[in-house]
Amino acid sequence: MNAARAQHIVIYWGRRGGGLDLFNLFVEECKERNIPIIASARPIASRRDGQLAAISITNVKAWFRAKKTLLWQASEGGIKSVVFIMSSPWDLFLGKRLEKSGVEVVRIIHDANPHPGERFPPNFWINLLTKDCSRIVTLSNYVASQLTVIYGVDPTKIMVCSFPSPKIENHLDKMVSSQKKILLIGRGKTYQGQKLLEKAWDLMDKTDKVLVIAGEGFKPNPKHSDIEYKNWWMTREEMLEEIATCDLVVFPYIEASQSGTIPICKALGVPVLVSNLGGLSEQIVVGQDGVVIENLTPQGLADSIKYALSTKFISAQLLESEESMNLVSGCLKLR
Repeated sequence: MNAARAQHIVIYWGRRGGGLDLFNLFVEECKERNIPIIASARPIASRRDGQLAAISITNVKAWFRAKKTLLWQASEGGIKSVVFIMSSPWDLFLGKRLEKSGVEVVRIIHDANPHPGERFPPNFWINLLTKDCSRIVTLSNYVASQLTVIYGVDPTKIMVCSFPSPKIENHLDKMVSSQKKILLIGRGKTYQGQKLLEKAWDLMDKTDKVLVIAGEGFKPNPKHSDIEYKNWWMTREEMLEEIATCDLVVFPYIEASQSGTIPICKALGVPVLVSNLGGLSEQIVVGQDGVVIENLTPQGLADSIKYALSTKFISAQLLESEESMNLVSGCLKLR
């Protein structure tokens, strides 16, 4: 983009996952709307073999250089605001330094508490993040209320924007099959409900159904030879293919804020089944693109899957990415 005219910097210093997807979506939306920005991705450096790669989290020298460059760009380039898409261990306290230069700092805070099985960011770090910025954007009302209750954040400092849906052209034709494919996909963290789903699967009639559990962190259960496990890090293409070729994506989360996978499902026209926890239910319209699990027990989940598979959804596909415009406008104060 035309960095010479840019008044905003958008940052994501992580490697992969939902944060990177959101960063790319934000940057693409700015490009389509002709909003000049500086997109600051994770710095790269030459390895010993001469190949370029993202720098390690422990490369202190490179990170200090990256921070110095960012501060220079902001102070000398007429930058009005800096948006942090997701926190990195190396961007803490950058907010205060940027604010001293007259720059507004916007942080998208995804969770008010670390999920079970996750170490970063811990509660004390989230608390520091809420103070290391001018404004906060959350992706659900649930997280916004939790930030106020847990950390005493002034509600007027928080703006809630919907988790944007990516613009995806689904070129994958689902093969006609007598079996309905049910999918759990993610990073395999404890909170994502693998054990609960496996127990529910034991209670179901499987004659016309197949269950796929996909993602690097999910551990195959030797007691469930009737479940297809794909326990590796899914590339974006593999993830899209898994979702596009299934009949139902389940989110039997036992703890939640919101999910970046739900907008992908909606964009691909695939219905979802979500726990009635956190902000998950905020992301769907019941009967249009999904169903809410009211009874989060193995039997309740089994019954909800059966119901969802028999439901004729009105429309699970978003025709326009209004959420993307909402997020960009909210972060950059364009409305």
